[in-house]
Amino acid sequence: MAEERIRAMIKISLPMPFIVKGIFFVLLLQFFVGNSNAQFLDSIKTSFNYKPTVDFRIDTRNSFITHFYARIIGIKLGLDFNKTVKVGVGYNWLSSEIYKQNDKNNAQLKFWYLSPYLEYTFYRKEKWELSIPVLLGFGSSFYERINSTGHLVITDKHFMTLYEPYMTGQYKIIPWMGLGFGVGYRLIIIGSKESYSQLSSPIYVLKIKVLLGEIYRSMTRKPK
Repeated sequence: MAEERIRAMIKISLPMPFIVKGIFFVLLLQFFVGNSNAQFLDSIKTSFNYKPTVDFRIDTRNSFITHFYARIIGIKLGLDFNKTVKVGVGYNWLSSEIYKQNDKNNAQLKFWYLSPYLEYTFYRKEKWELSIPVLLGFGSSFYERINSTGHLVITDKHFMTLYEPYMTGQYKIIPWMGLGFGVGYRLIIIGSKESYSQLSSPIYVLKIKVLLGEIYRSMTRKPK
């Protein structure tokens, strides 16, 4: 039943533009999980009966800020229950250099947030894995520049709360390395109008993933 629904979603989304396609997948998959509420809750409940392992990841998410390409780097640390449910907290920051438009002072945008996260893996077969990560972020954005006396000046600082739902997939090439991909959306739910217009953006992921959790498990696994 799950495979039939996934195939149907792919067929519907084929004519869509890339960005719309990504948002469509996230919303539809969340709807799919919501309509399988009993199965979803049972799966999570069962997963918590297993002894957790460490979930440690460094990841990147690509998006746009004021029409410029922007890369967000995140460090996540948490617990992995039965390779189905991951919970933890992350720290994320803007690594791309983006400057304030029409500004003679060359002020650079800074953006960071802490993010409790939950990730549910709803499909796993052989080397394939599909998951829905959701995180809630709390942080701030601001501009910084060096003034004429050489001192650091911070302006336009705003606290914000954001919501990031997205879908990720992974194809495991070898036991500790995989090809990762994903689409989603970053939505500013509390913040200034400038923060909302600048930082709310589609998210896409395409990268080679080093599976640190798999390396850790192989190093700590007791010989039979």
